[in-house]
Amino acid sequence: MRCQAGGGQVTLRPMADNDDARPRATLLLTRPRAMSERLAAEIAERDLPVDIVIAPLMEIVPADAPPPLAADTDVIFTSSQAVARAGPGDGRRAWCVGARTTEAARAAGFDAVLAGACADELVARLRKERPTGPMVHLRGRHQRGDVAKRLHDAGLSVTSHVLYDQVEVPPDAAFTTALGHAAVCSAFFTEKRGAFRNGRERSVVASAR
Repeated sequence: MRCQAGGGQVTLRPMADNDDARPRATLLLTRPRAMSERLAAEIAERDLPVDIVIAPLMEIVPADAPPPLAADTDVIFTSSQAVARAGPGDGRRAWCVGARTTEAARAAGFDAVLAGACADELVARLRKERPTGPMVHLRGRHQRGDVAKRLHDAGLSVTSHVLYDQVEVPPDAAFTTALGHAAVCSAFFTEKRGAFRNGRERSVVASAR
């Protein structure tokens, strides 16, 4: 199966030995473009009779600048988006959710620790290990899991700081066209269950019409 991208659409074309009689559906990816393209590439590796349309309904924009941190302050990352906006790690300890975020933090120079596959696992680990120094959760404006508050309530010294925001963008022509197709599916994301595991998240493909 080959993956072709163009005009916001990735078409998975069946090879000669595929069953051309299989009904094809349109899979609509509406997350920010880089995330959608990454997921599309993963789906393209599977033998699925779908045409992928990338039509983001949100984009990532900067929020606040990274805060000044004391030398003994650890950071918490629950997304690679925060890592990309946190600046150089300089060997600072980073507690991370998901393999992708951990790899990004390590590449940025942090002493990165994979602390769990989701926010709940990270909170449980830090409650158990109980780091003695201060920590700051570098995150997006919209969060899941309320990490800093839960750790603070457990007696740890934790604050949070917003580095980026997710803002809505209007549907484009690719989105509108996709909705006119006979069979349309969309990918939703959860930390707990799904079809494709991607770092801390898994996508769940569900019928849209």
